[in-house]
Amino acid sequence: MKLKPLFYSLLIASLTSTAYAQVKVGANPGTISTNAVLDVEGTSGARTVILQNGNMGIGTATPNAPLQFPSTIGSRKVVLYDLNNNDHQFWGFGINSNTLRYQTSSSVDDHVFFSGASSTSSTELMRIKGNGNVGIGTNAPDAKLEVAGQVKITGGSPGAGKILSSDANGLASWATPAAVTNIYNADGSLTGSRTVTLGANALNFSSTTGGIKIVQTTAGNQAFGIGGLGIFGIDAAGVVNGRFAVLENGNVGIGVATPSQSLDISGTARLRNIPTNTSNNLILTVDANGLIAKQNAQAAQLPTVRASLGAGVDLTFAGNAAYTGTTITLPANSQYLVSATMLLSSSAATAGNMWVRAYLSDSPTTLNNTSDIVGTTSLLSGAQSINQTFSLLTGSVALKNTSSSPKTYYFCAIASSNGIDPPAGTTIVRFGGSAWSENQLYAIPYN
Repeated sequence: MKLKPLFYSLLIASLTSTAYAQVKVGANPGTISTNAVLDVEGTSGARTVILQNGNMGIGTATPNAPLQFPSTIGSRKVVLYDLNNNDHQFWGFGINSNTLRYQTSSSVDDHVFFSGASSTSSTELMRIKGNGNVGIGTNAPDAKLEVAGQVKITGGSPGAGKILSSDANGLASWATPAAVTNIYNADGSLTGSRTVTLGANALNFSSTTGGIKIVQTTAGNQAFGIGGLGIFGIDAAGVVNGRFAVLENGNVGIGVATPSQSLDISGTARLRNIPTNTSNNLILTVDANGLIAKQNAQAAQLPTVRASLGAGVDLTFAGNAAYTGTTITLPANSQYLVSATMLLSSSAATAGNMWVRAYLSDSPTTLNNTSDIVGTTSLLSGAQSINQTFSLLTGSVALKNTSSSPKTYYFCAIASSNGIDPPAGTTIVRFGGSAWSENQLYAIPYN
């Protein structure tokens, strides 16, 4: 065993009041740091010393504090827990350029500050999450700074009623807020145009006796208003409600400030996009449901529409329908009662009973009854009894022309026996035409 280096490294000073022992371990046993009681030196020159005053140096021979490391730059100066032996995955401290480095091993590890609460527990004071969020009073901050509790900022001239205001660079300072007029209890003035965008929301006003008004300072003084008594108005120049008014009783005035009727208009009126016909001589009419329409002025005055009588037609008793050549034309969008009086003249005094039924068709060739019949009556009938040469066919049917233009109807008839057949060859001569002065076909409008 070689003890010579240890022998030379153990020096014992004279036993005085200031005497102390010095121990040197490692390389260069003949030299020892000044004032060191323990000097450990490696072959590379790195040293760990404990001085007489108790200061300890790791990596330095001249510690000036109870524990001192060398004045060098390094991310891993103190390692409390090493994960993978690199400069990033460890718990500890380091020094970078102008930076004191607090290190955790990953982004899921936090920096947490505690204070003792008792002999068995501690209270968390602040946490810096691995993602950089800072929490005070909370251990799960979800923003860059989250404080569970009140925040007090005493710098920057705080004062009662002041607010924090930011400049363009985000620097906050205390500021006195601009004066704001509370429209609920004081009048105010707009300093510029404002727009309220409601989107899917509603703007509701509720009042028991008040109302809503937009007031101007010129004559009239109320440009628009919905009064608490149920009055709505739009002013004319110098006249309150002069352009439009709705009173509490429901009367509406256009150009009338105090309407006396349900609708009171001062001035001309025009109605657009209501049903019309092709005539220029029109008036307004109202049907049973209160619907307004344009009608021919003469039709509205209940004129008689007369038929255009044709040559008439000879009717045999074969039961075949025939067109008489007589027509009648009804105005557009009209409803008429069509009446007929027609002479029944047989070719000779009959020895049987004859029956004639007349009707109006939509066509002179397809001799069907018109579909414009109103009600159940669709035929006009007349009979000629035994030994009669002349008799009359009379009756009325109601028609409604629903088209937007005048419509022509065609007068048709059919003859048949009525119990006792007349002799062969017996006819009703020139029925429904202009040959007989008694013949007439006319229409009267009705509601």
